[in-house]
Amino acid sequence: MPPIGTPESINVTGAERTTFFPVVERTSKAFGFDIQPDPETRGRTLLPLGSLQSGARRRARIFRQYGPEVRRHPPEWGKAQRDEYTAKHYHQPSDEYRADMDFASNAALAKFGFALGCRH
Repeated sequence: MPPIGTPESINVTGAERTTFFPVVERTSKAFGFDIQPDPETRGRTLLPLGSLQSGARRRARIFRQYGPEVRRHPPEWGKAQRDEYTAKHYHQPSDEYRADMDFASNAALAKFGFALGCRH
C-alpha cells in the first residue's frame, strides 16, 4: 500500500464469492469504505466461506487493492501518487521512509481487517 493516506474504497478480493460478504459489506460501511467490485468474481457461484472444494476461504484476501480515492484529496491526486510510488519506489532502493509519508491507510486497513476477523 502506498503511504499516501486513508483510502475511500477497497477491494476485498474473493469475498463476493463467499457467504461472509454481508459481513464485509457491513464492516466496510462502518469504516466508511466503499467496496470496489472484484472483476474476477462476477458471475461466479456464491460459496460458503469454509468450502474446501472451492478454496474460497484461502482466496478471500482483504484490501489487496484500493482505489485512487484518498480522503481529503481529489481522485486524480491519489492515482498520480499511487502510480508514481509503484513505478519509482516500490521495491526499489528509494523505497525508504520519508517524512511526507502518510501511513494512515495501514492503520485504517489493519483495524478493518481486525474487525472482520473478530466477526468471523
